[in-house]
Parts: sequence; C-alpha cells; structure tokens
Amino acid sequence: MQSKEEIERFLDNTACCPGHRYTLVLASLTKRMLTQEMPPEYRVQFLEHLDKMQQGQIGQWLTTEMIAALEPMYDKADEIASEMRKLGTKALDAYAKFFSTFAALNPSLVAVLKMSPAYQNERARADYRVGVDA
Repeated sequence: MQSKEEIERFLDNTACCPGHRYTLVLASLTKRMLTQEMPPEYRVQFLEHLDKMQQGQIGQWLTTEMIAALEPMYDKADEIASEMRKLGTKALDAYAKFFSTFAALNPSLVAVLKMSPAYQNERARADYRVGVDA
C-alpha cells in the first residue's frame, strides 16, 4: 500500500488532471452502489452510468479494462465521500483534491491510472528516450 505522499508524487509526475481523479472516485462509488441490493431498473442505470464513462472524451483515457479493474469504494472512503457530498456542487473538486486519501484506502485507484493509455504511452516514450540516450 502506498502512502498519501507517494500517491501525490505519482499524481504530480504524471500530471493527472482533477477530472480524471474525480471520475475514478465516482466510478468506484458507483461500483460500491452495485454491490448493494436494489431494484433491477436502478442497477441498469448504474451500469449505464459506468458505460457512459467509457464513451466520448472520457473514453479516450478510461477504458473498459480500467473500469473492470477498479474496486468498489471501501467503507472508510465511502464515509469520507458521504461527507464531501454535503458540499453540493463542490464535491467533485473535493474528490479530486483528496484523491490521494481515497487511493490510500483503495489502491486500485492508482493501479487503474497506471493502466490508462495516456500513462502507458508516456512510459513508452520515457523508455524510448532512455534507450536513445544510452
């Protein structure tokens, strides 16, 4: 498990934007909701919400494999998110700002970021530069 400081360094080094951070928190919260009993029509709506995350501009960095690998939000992180929802329209900003707290409690958030095509492309470029410079 990584510390909050290690996670924040990773986020700084990868220039992970706030939108990606809060989107992953929302996806993890959605997956948590899907672990609970609910009417089938609600379950379909949550599944459609996850599916829409892979479409459009979000889909350029968030893949089906990433969503599949993302674990549902754990209890403690869900309690924190619940408090943040009280901020209303500022909740997304809070999810992004405190992403490292969520990721320390749910390491799959960082693991999923490392699966992103943008991160993989950057790693490949860095490996190529190292090979060229050697």
